[in-house]
This record gives sequence, structure tokens and C-alpha cells, in this order.
Amino acid sequence: MAETTTTQSTAARPDVDIKAAIDEVIVQYPPFVNDRHHVDILVQNGVVNVEGYVRSPITRRFLMNNLPRVADVKQVNVDGLYDDESIRIQIGQAVPPGVYVGVDYGIVIITGKLSKDVNRDELARRVQQIPGVKNVMFNF
Repeated sequence: MAETTTTQSTAARPDVDIKAAIDEVIVQYPPFVNDRHHVDILVQNGVVNVEGYVRSPITRRFLMNNLPRVADVKQVNVDGLYDDESIRIQIGQAVPPGVYVGVDYGIVIITGKLSKDVNRDELARRVQQIPGVKNVMFNF
């Protein structure tokens, strides 16, 4: 599912200035304080590409809604931006009962108790296929 926002702009501004304006927008959003170390924002010819991880879908939505409002931004692409909560919900549908899932910036931690008929490696492969999952760790 491609999530791209396009805006119209007549004047061209250097990408470095657009990036500085974006930084001003996100620095004013307190929930982004910890997430900022896990997100890469690249501006090229007014097109903004956002990749990485945030904790909540609300922060992801904040970026999707506010970055297109920055002057001279032509397009915002957040296809590579994931939120841990949405990843956790998707994984919850793929794991058996008795298993608990935590997600920390794309790293999945699986705890709880696996039944004898559940293959740990197969479970890891299934979880790894979910978009946004960087790594799967077990803590049994």
C-alpha cells in the first residue's frame, strides 16, 4: 500500500532548507523525541522520503499529515516508515496462544510459552515476513 502525499509548489527552494523546515516541525512534536533516532528523512528535489520506525501510528500519522504542509515540499513518501504498534498487532494474528509479543523499533521480542507442536524456527520465519520486522528474538 503506497502512501504518498503530493502538494503543488511554484517556487523551488534548496533541499537543505526544506529539510531544516521539516526538522523544525518534528522537533515541536514531543512524542517524536525518542523516535527521531530511528527515522531517516531524505529530501531530493522537494520530494521527501521517510524511512524507519516510530512507536505509534499517531506519530506516523503526524508525519504523514504535517510534512506535506512544509513550504516547497512536492511529495512525501512514507512507504518505508513503520510503527511498532501496527507491527505488534499484525504479529499477534500470526502467533499461537500463550505467546506474547513486544516490538522495539522493528525488533520483535517473543516471550511466553510455546506448545510442543509449534516450531520455533517456523514461527520466526512467519513473523519475519511481516512488513517492518527487522529481527525476531525469543526470550523463553
